[in-house]
Amino acid sequence: MKLEKIIAVVNDKGGVGKTLLAVNIAYILARRFGKTMLLDFDGQSNSSIFYREDFQDLIGAESIFTRDPTINAVQAMVGDNEVEGLFIATATKRLSENAAQAAAANYPLLDYLLRTALRNYEGDFKFAAIDCPPSPNNLAKNNAIAIASDIIVPVIADISSFQGVVGVVERIALVNNEEPTVHIVTNAYQQTHKSMNRRVEGWMDDLEESLQLMLNSNKNSNPVNVVFHRDIKIPTATAATEAHSLYYPLDVAVRGSHTNYMIHRLVERVLGNA
Repeated sequence: MKLEKIIAVVNDKGGVGKTLLAVNIAYILARRFGKTMLLDFDGQSNSSIFYREDFQDLIGAESIFTRDPTINAVQAMVGDNEVEGLFIATATKRLSENAAQAAAANYPLLDYLLRTALRNYEGDFKFAAIDCPPSPNNLAKNNAIAIASDIIVPVIADISSFQGVVGVVERIALVNNEEPTVHIVTNAYQQTHKSMNRRVEGWMDDLEESLQLMLNSNKNSNPVNVVFHRDIKIPTATAATEAHSLYYPLDVAVRGSHTNYMIHRLVERVLGNA
């Protein structure tokens, strides 16, 4: 199966809004273009809970991390209603168990099991979005960044969300030979905190300089495009936060919110339309 875009949402730090972006980006793509797959690679299973209450009873993303990698994606649901065009490979505790077993046994092409599974999959999906775990050097995350065409890295007003980004991009350059694009965006933006926002802009400047130095020095690594979307600032909004906590996509619950508007803008950037 050949996908038009594989979009991974990644940061080594937790709590930066990866799941918020992953579940809503997948929903937007499915509603607009049709068959879209959301892969939950995070053992916390937040994307799985969002779209399948019965996720623990399903065979999901763990089937990728076996000697015969396969994908099991099921219909996504919002409440009792099917989400047309959206399917999810869920994460259960078996995901971490299978990944650990695969790593211990040193399966062939360990960082490319997802690529093999997608190649063998007979479906006709157009897009895939991947919610990645926060832990560094994680097998599931490595598989995601090894095949993604686009990697979204959300940062927040916390210096620790910036500190692992250079390492993430360095790993992408080592394992991904598809010349991917890394999209840096500010999440959980608070417009009223002007002094903190200035600090975030300074951290952005430092990160941009560090990434440029790293990419210029790693001449033997694969090419990676890095784009800082400084005008896309996804705000913290009470209505959006409540909708997310109740497992409703923003397009359903708060379509007109600024948070939803900014995520739509991000999708357009990733698609190359803006």
